[in-house]
Amino acid sequence: MKTHTPAQALKPAAGPVVLLIGTRKGAFIVRADRSRRTWKLSGPIFLGHIVHHLVLDPRDRRTMLMAARTGHLGPTVFRSTDAGKTWQEAQAPPAFPKVPEGQKGQVVDHVFWLTPGHTSEPDAWYADTSPKGLFRSEDGGNTWESVKGFNEHPFRSQWTGGEQDGTPDGPKLHSIIVDPRDPMHLYFAMSGGGIHESLDGGQTFAAPLNVSRTPGLANAPAIAVDGRGRITVAWQDDRTGTPQIFAAHSADGGVTFSPPAQVARTFGFAHLPALAASRDRTFLVWHDNSPGDFEIFFLALPVTGPGGS
Repeated sequence: MKTHTPAQALKPAAGPVVLLIGTRKGAFIVRADRSRRTWKLSGPIFLGHIVHHLVLDPRDRRTMLMAARTGHLGPTVFRSTDAGKTWQEAQAPPAFPKVPEGQKGQVVDHVFWLTPGHTSEPDAWYADTSPKGLFRSEDGGNTWESVKGFNEHPFRSQWTGGEQDGTPDGPKLHSIIVDPRDPMHLYFAMSGGGIHESLDGGQTFAAPLNVSRTPGLANAPAIAVDGRGRITVAWQDDRTGTPQIFAAHSADGGVTFSPPAQVARTFGFAHLPALAASRDRTFLVWHDNSPGDFEIFFLALPVTGPGGS
């Protein structure tokens, strides 16, 4: 692994650096200047609450949304408009519609993922939940409505599977991506449910593609779209005998995907991938026990896509 020598100067960041950290004991914000030599920790925010996701809105760089599961309020969303100094709870957090008495309905256990909307929709946000549900806000996260195109789709139960098709703390819908070229073009992933796409802002969803095409078990998918519209999907796959990270990419908007390629070639168990993308690069992190204990590994994927294809 390449390491920095004392002679190699740390390249300054373009601006101040902020790390947003969610834990089972609240949220923390870590700030640094451009040099990243000194850091200042603030928090915990909402001590004792489980914080699943904390996101800074890149459209104004001051608004933050937090997905939290509280002891007395239950699953909810908090909003800050002053970069985390003060917080207000959403007036109407994500919730499935109530069903008539005697029928079994869905109840949100926790909000797991938050995604800002397109730059042309400055007040739009998306939220993903456990059990698997998709919600949208059009007032900056204060009130949320169910995305009926998914939540009430006739094939939803087949797509989402049962309670066993997910993580130990429940099945999740996560990693919703808004196409930077088209606010109506959405992608999201599910634990145990694959990758789904909508071309009309969530009104309809196409049947999922089998991206992994594995003879083994594939789970824990992640998805990212770079600034050119190139889609990368990564997942945990045991086709080699032990869990490893595989990935595939699409250059045609998700119509077709490249053959799966193993991108984590380690000697241990590699799992729980996560992706992020810049204008022209995609970056992968995952959980790996090759060093003996579980550590976090990082890889910049080739510009040509996973496997160099």
